Amino acid sequence: MVPVTVSFFSHKAGKRRGKTLQYAVLFAGGIIGSYMLLGLIISFLFGAEAVTQLAANPYVNLLLGAVFVLFAFSLIGWVNIAVPAGLLSRFDRFAAGRGEVLGTVLMGAVFTLTAFTCSVQFMGVLIVAAYREYAGGALPRLKTVLGILEIGIAVKFISNADLVWGAGLISRDTNLIIWVLLLAVAAGYLLLSDPHRRTFRISGARISAVFLLAPSVFVSFGLNDRSVGAIADSLLPPPVGGVLRKGSDYVPEAEFKELVWHPSYGKALEAAKASGRPVFIDFTGYTCINCRWMEQNIFARKEVFKVLQERYVIAKLYTDGGEYEAENRRLQTEKFDTVALPFYALTDADGNILKTAAGVMDEAAFLEFIR
Repeated sequence: MVPVTVSFFSHKAGKRRGKTLQYAVLFAGGIIGSYMLLGLIISFLFGAEAVTQLAANPYVNLLLGAVFVLFAFSLIGWVNIAVPAGLLSRFDRFAAGRGEVLGTVLMGAVFTLTAFTCSVQFMGVLIVAAYREYAGGALPRLKTVLGILEIGIAVKFISNADLVWGAGLISRDTNLIIWVLLLAVAAGYLLLSDPHRRTFRISGARISAVFLLAPSVFVSFGLNDRSVGAIADSLLPPPVGGVLRKGSDYVPEAEFKELVWHPSYGKALEAAKASGRPVFIDFTGYTCINCRWMEQNIFARKEVFKVLQERYVIAKLYTDGGEYEAENRRLQTEKFDTVALPFYALTDADGNILKTAAGVMDEAAFLEFIR
């Protein structure tokens, strides 16, 4: 959607530069409105849990992974995906004939549908428009590079299914190795396909190759459970030991394993009654990136670890997979009236709710919550 969006706004700005901000607001409004509408429709038809279940469903993730592989092959040029020209023409006329305001909102909606259904290759008429705007010798090479990197996105979806099933086939290191190879292959392709490869001049292909090789080297440093940055770590499967090798503010792996996480609320309540401690509940998901960020960057901090270990019976309740998936999801919906992830709750040994919190928090906010 990047060339599509740039092409659309370049075309608009070229006509009436004073309305650029208005178009941007309308475009964003189309995205926001269509996401809300999709969420409301799915929730109304299938229940409040449907959206999160859909996102975490292993078969949906495998399907999306396969679709991204297909799109990657299409971008590289190994597969030709074509949509009937008549259908594209009718869509083009419909969007163009709605007027500038509604047309811009429709573009935002199209952006949403593309992101939501991963159907970028099927928006043929828009991509054709972008190609006309930015045609040139670099475009085929750009398509091939994007196709190579899109294989990495496919691996992400397949990895989600692997996490939910607990198969352990695509580990964190496996993901990193795949990305190192893909970035290196993309860089090598740019260098070999550069028409100026036999000269010593600086070219766009060579500069782009450097920008691909640099993260390839950087990503390789994340092997063996070493951190590659909080955001990147969150996108990858969790480390085998449950915690990454970080600085002195974090507990080492052997110590972190001492935390006993109960997989169901019932088991946690039994332990709470026996020990007289309250319960800390972490509603989490195998495919929840924000959950993983909290678990790796907040739970593993020494101060947080100490409070959880000494004061609470702790429960990690997965709502998108595992043996207690349905039970945990029903508990979160019925007792806490939410499907948000991550979601944290403190209860006493009798199950009375003491405090709740949702979303990502920094260390100070999280310590205040659990203290």
